[in-house]
Amino acid sequence: MPMSSATPVPPSHAPPAEPVDLSAAVATRVHSVAEARTGGDGKEGWRLGLAAAVTTAVWIYLGALLIIWGMMHFGGDGDWLPTILVYGPRQFYALPLVVLAPLALICRWRFRNLWRLGIAAAVALGPLVNWCVPWYAVPQAEGPRLRVLSLNTWGGAVADEDLVALASRVAADVVLLQEARPRYEEVWSEEWQVRRSGGLLVASRWPIVEDERLTKRVSAQGTVGGRGLLVAVDAPFGRIAVCNVHMRTPRWGLTEVLDPLAFLVPEGADSLIEEIAYRRAGSEQLVDRLAGMGLPLVIGGDFNMTTDSRIYRAFWSRYTDAFLAAGWGPGFTKWTPYSDLDPEGHWDYELEGEFGTRIDHVLVDGHWAVARARVEEDVGSDHRPVFAEVVFLPKGTADQR
Repeated sequence: MPMSSATPVPPSHAPPAEPVDLSAAVATRVHSVAEARTGGDGKEGWRLGLAAAVTTAVWIYLGALLIIWGMMHFGGDGDWLPTILVYGPRQFYALPLVVLAPLALICRWRFRNLWRLGIAAAVALGPLVNWCVPWYAVPQAEGPRLRVLSLNTWGGAVADEDLVALASRVAADVVLLQEARPRYEEVWSEEWQVRRSGGLLVASRWPIVEDERLTKRVSAQGTVGGRGLLVAVDAPFGRIAVCNVHMRTPRWGLTEVLDPLAFLVPEGADSLIEEIAYRRAGSEQLVDRLAGMGLPLVIGGDFNMTTDSRIYRAFWSRYTDAFLAAGWGPGFTKWTPYSDLDPEGHWDYELEGEFGTRIDHVLVDGHWAVARARVEEDVGSDHRPVFAEVVFLPKGTADQR
């Protein structure tokens, strides 16, 4: 039989389907799920909404802290914006915990949110605020001890009697002063030996047999990246080297990018980057000079950099920071009034209070262990005194470390 051709199907004349409103459908579904969970209880729905809002806030807070930490770690004293964070107020990073922790306790999913807030607290108080715990202190270590006191006197603002009383109270063997005025050479009793170079002063209970002035110029214009006063001291347990340092401040670069009216001025970033380069070169030159000492070495002073600075980590972290090893708390040594952020009074209101950073340090090489370290009370400077007690290790013990 011949094949018959297919009969054509007439086109459908059915009306077109109505478009689906996806947003309305999703909203209806969410509403039905909420009603299913709450049994239609509006109060319970409000509680779920609050719990969701708290959870979102916790995640945002934790994420922001991790981003700030990453910026400070990888860019502090390397790029301009992270450098502002490194030397800015750090106390505020922990403040959201005061609000979020109680809310997390009273809302649903409390254990998950409290766990996340625990991580946030560890980040805020640890790497951001730099809260130290004396994990590496060895208060019972045997061996001769050296007590070191370091203080930036704020251009001689510390009264003579307060300085002497402080040194006596901590029973210091060596005192390192920055921004020291000539009058500080005369405040010590006869048992002390004193060396001074510019604004740097070293006072020792034991004989000072050598001294060397270290001024590190880092540009053709004579820009000083850092200063040091290096002395050799005949301690009862042998000759040691002590270096008093005052490194270049980041303030000159920061003022180029901070403006009370515009807040940030990216056009000034080049000036800040240039200052960072000066400060990096100053540290590099000074550390190179100290590298071949051949004597047990103690370094102290106003480093004008935090321990999370890329400059500090590149050059000074080879030594043991006494406060990192044996201190407790944030150990802020430099207190800056908030009003310094608006030196010309552009704002209509006056900023009160201060914020702290830890930029003064006592460092030791492998010949020492740290027994104690602390930041002393205010004696009239914008810096707080730093005290450290270190234990001299026998040569074999030092080599094992």
